[in-house]
Amino acid sequence: MEDCLSGGAETHERMSFTSWEETMKLLSVTHAAVLLAAYAVLLACPAGAGIINGSFETGDLTGWGSEEIGGYIEVVPGGTAGDWFASLKLEGRYVEMPSGTIFGPSYVGVAQRFVVPGDAQYLLFDSWVAGFGTLHVSLGDIHAPQIIVTSQAPATYALDVSDKQGQEVCFTTLGRDTDVGDNNYAYLDNLRLTDVPEPSSMLMLGAGLSVVLKAVFAATRG
Repeated sequence: MEDCLSGGAETHERMSFTSWEETMKLLSVTHAAVLLAAYAVLLACPAGAGIINGSFETGDLTGWGSEEIGGYIEVVPGGTAGDWFASLKLEGRYVEMPSGTIFGPSYVGVAQRFVVPGDAQYLLFDSWVAGFGTLHVSLGDIHAPQIIVTSQAPATYALDVSDKQGQEVCFTTLGRDTDVGDNNYAYLDNLRLTDVPEPSSMLMLGAGLSVVLKAVFAATRG
């Protein structure tokens, strides 16, 4: 998993990068992939035996790696599972270039590496977005997301990890905005492993790789 860089599990890790504004001045629309590649390389994926701080219960990013290009991450009160959740602010904007005006999207996200227990079948997480935000989610390679969250209603999503028992995986997220706006966000909470999906009603996505569980915000808090 080349996009998951090793690091300490007990502290929040962040790697520096050239400022978003300066980077965008060097890019054209056709070179947006350069920024995504830089994001994938810079996003540290701290290693741990199991999921650490999956519900952000410490009130910070302990156990998580993060990267912020064109936005920022906060752990704020509320969420679906407890007292805190991760809020990814996406500050995409239009940039004046010699060739014309281009849209510079945000690349903001968190990641964590852990070993899948022998009895785990699904990796679950709660997510939703606001404005023009989206959240791309993958077990390692963010260039090939297995789930893209676009719903503005909190819901529970799942990745099938039954074939990864006993293996190390890297849960990787990428918050991106599709247009300029002052209220573009992606939200994440309650990362956990389970041996059965919840609730029983499921919508299959992709080639059997992932499922989204229809769980509204009120249900996840109940």
